[in-house]
Amino acid sequence: MKSHKKLSQVERAFLMTSLILLFQIVRNISNIGYVIILFSSYGWLYLTYFFQHKNKSIKYKFVFKPIRLVFLMSIIWIPFISLLNMGNYEYAVALPRYLVTFPYILFCYFYDGYNIFLVKKFLNLFVSFIFISSLTIPTQILFGPISFFTEASIRGGLVRYTSLAGSLTILGTLGGIALAILLFSGRFLFGKNKKKIIIILLILSMLMTLQKAAVVNISICYIFYFLFYGEIGIGRKIISMLTGIIAIFVLFRLFSETEFILYITNLINYTFSSSSIGINNDFFIRIWYLPSRVVAYNNMTLVDFIFGIGFPALAGAMGNPQYPMAHNNYFELLFSGGILHLVSYLYLLLIAPCNAMKRIFKHKKLTNIDRIYSVSIVLILINMMIGAVTFYQPVTAVIVFFMIFSYDKIKNIEFD
Repeated sequence: MKSHKKLSQVERAFLMTSLILLFQIVRNISNIGYVIILFSSYGWLYLTYFFQHKNKSIKYKFVFKPIRLVFLMSIIWIPFISLLNMGNYEYAVALPRYLVTFPYILFCYFYDGYNIFLVKKFLNLFVSFIFISSLTIPTQILFGPISFFTEASIRGGLVRYTSLAGSLTILGTLGGIALAILLFSGRFLFGKNKKKIIIILLILSMLMTLQKAAVVNISICYIFYFLFYGEIGIGRKIISMLTGIIAIFVLFRLFSETEFILYITNLINYTFSSSSIGINNDFFIRIWYLPSRVVAYNNMTLVDFIFGIGFPALAGAMGNPQYPMAHNNYFELLFSGGILHLVSYLYLLLIAPCNAMKRIFKHKKLTNIDRIYSVSIVLILINMMIGAVTFYQPVTAVIVFFMIFSYDKIKNIEFD
């Protein structure tokens, strides 16, 4: 596999914009300052892109694929339909949040220069950010909350800290995606020993989030790793997993008297509780009770299910917590942008895992890109059921739309 040896100016601008979006939490230090930096970066990105393409023809077949176009039109539709369903003040609060990620989504849609070198740089950036974010959890357990992070809460008698990645719930999901990328990337991103250390510390930090999704996502990652990672045999996989378990057990023993272990054991007990706060009951609340409240509150009719009601369905994600929230991204997509918004988005997400399934049925070898993208997207689809993957959250938007729109260009490339 050959790759570019040097990033183009557009690629550098894209990675810088991605980095700024990843560090969206610093808006709590200065919201105006962050907005100026972000939109200056967007300006740089778009100017360099159009300057580079001014003498090149637009690849219409790539840009205007029907389902891609339907999704783009549906997301552009949302702020217009919102005007019919909410007051001016609430709309003024919601629109800026929408505009934070929309230029990024639009660029990912139009960009046609994805290549394996850019993919490597991007995935390295994302995984490194999530790893650093995960370490902010034990850091806060040890030294106390970081002042500009989102406000902490209490769960099971322990302080539930947020991270550099943002909200209380986000790291349990994004950490799972980063773990999937690490497990299926071989030595593409990091050396063998460095990767092992990152994986162990990432898992332990995820467990300290007191987030049930962390336990579920870690489990899913290793199930897929055991079943579908074909670069090493089953024996080596077992040895690798046992080594990780032993390392974690040793760390448990060494730090058994610390608050770190208390957090992890508390999460394990909480996750598998048979009470109303356990996984099963929490799941059923999110697939019926909470979405039904959104329908009732907004007096939704059949027409609303077809065209959506816009920002009111996104509630707190758009800065309007007075509206009830579905806490289920499938319903949020349906309620906000209508049936075509939901269907087109799911179609785009499913391209990679469906392509991987076709390769399996035809007895063709899966590429590493197939594995990384497919497992990550399966995690996204699962976590959408608990409302953990809204693409209006900048960190989530960065990884979701990069994977959706880069896959076609690099899906047949293999790397070591």
